[in-house]
Amino acid sequence: MINKQLINKTLFFIVLGLLFSNCRNDIDQELYAKYDDQITPRTLKTEFYLIHFKDKGDQQISDAENYFSPEAKLKRSLHNIEYNSLDLPVSKEYLRRIKETVDVDIELTTKWFNAAVIATDKVFKVEDLAGLDFIERIETFGENKDLSVYENNVNSINRLNTLMAPLSNNAPVIENFENSNYGHNEDFLTFHNNSLLSKGFFGQGISIAILADGFNFADHSGASGALDAVQKSALAHIAHENRFIDTYHIPKKINEVDAVANDGIKDLEYAAAIVEDQYIGAAPRANYALYVPESTLHEEQIDELLWVKTLERADSVGIHIISSKHTYGGNFDDPNANYQPEELDGKVAFSSRAVDIAFEKDMLVVNLLTGSTWGEPTLIAPNDAENIISTYGGSFSSWTNNYRMNTSVTTTADGRTKPDAFGLDLYVKDIRGDANYYSRTAGILLASNIACLWSSTPEKSAKEIRQLLIDSQLENSTLSEEANFQPLPNINPSDNSLYFNINRAYELSR
Repeated sequence: MINKQLINKTLFFIVLGLLFSNCRNDIDQELYAKYDDQITPRTLKTEFYLIHFKDKGDQQISDAENYFSPEAKLKRSLHNIEYNSLDLPVSKEYLRRIKETVDVDIELTTKWFNAAVIATDKVFKVEDLAGLDFIERIETFGENKDLSVYENNVNSINRLNTLMAPLSNNAPVIENFENSNYGHNEDFLTFHNNSLLSKGFFGQGISIAILADGFNFADHSGASGALDAVQKSALAHIAHENRFIDTYHIPKKINEVDAVANDGIKDLEYAAAIVEDQYIGAAPRANYALYVPESTLHEEQIDELLWVKTLERADSVGIHIISSKHTYGGNFDDPNANYQPEELDGKVAFSSRAVDIAFEKDMLVVNLLTGSTWGEPTLIAPNDAENIISTYGGSFSSWTNNYRMNTSVTTTADGRTKPDAFGLDLYVKDIRGDANYYSRTAGILLASNIACLWSSTPEKSAKEIRQLLIDSQLENSTLSEEANFQPLPNINPSDNSLYFNINRAYELSR
């Protein structure tokens, strides 16, 4: 017997579905637009466009050095790096004429790609700029989703110096360098086969830029995770010796990099901390620039160019080594903007091309590959760049009390193996000896060891240092059991050529 009640309910839902379907098809587009504007008003500049320029206007290359610090000029002079059009900023006259023509905000400019990102409202049309003959092309470039205002504009160098001025300078601890106790960093030095600190090379004269989500120096915002007394004391020597050379929050265009995120402080700690009989970083005498390269709220196309902008700034203040853990084009909010596997050849992504430009301008970029702890690493820009030093690696096991390695590799679209070097990345002991779950340390540990090497031979260029590191790898394939390459216990990778051997690189430099 047929259940009439069930039939009636079924007919009811069919009719209801048809009604909703008709309503959807007959939607009043004008009314819906008004509703949409309540969410994102059309007068807000929420649309990004990337404008490419034909040239740098009437600027002269002879003026380029005016945009560089004395240290950057000296570095370029030492290594015979000539100025070219990439060192000139985007033409201010071009930007002025754009703003005169349409109501837009200039979000950023990139001198290396001679382009500007503009923010517009929803009524903007590309045709509005058709009359400007200095524009090469215009492309859509995602959305402006970060409309917040930063709370302060405090120079973070001043804040650091104020915080650390009352603290003692731990630098004398490393004066007796032949007999120093490197404490918990001994594992990392052993991993990279680095005994150069015992020869007095601590990164002096080398400048490292740390790129991170934030540097939580003080609990000025009520947030947890601020720099504590142990960390302040361990890092005070940098402030005492005026070796914080630059701080900048690239998206906000301000000098304050203090933020709730404290991954930047942890990186600085691993590279530069001095705690007597407990920890000495591989580069405690290096100079440091601290940068926040992007917003962490979203992953937009503009974030990649903000990262490029960070490299441009680093170049202008004389940085030698970039330590970064950022990737782009694998998880943009608009998946259509992601880079495809066939594009990961180092020649397509802005960030990858920027790495090679930085290399030509005498900087080394050390960046982390992404991926699961024991799975194959995921190749995302800029790690496909030809001259990047990408790293990936292992973790400390509290069960076995030693380090385990993930020696998986991946390849670029043109067949190059990545990572360029293995590193230590998870559960890495900090200055207290705690193996905390602080991931993504491989980059800063490798960067600081490279700084140590570079300080032993400062006349070498970035190209020469990179070649020394590569040559040291070639030796490793036959020396894994010999005295000048002793991996940590339980690290027996099938291909030792993916380890940088700092001592061997030093020998090759003599």
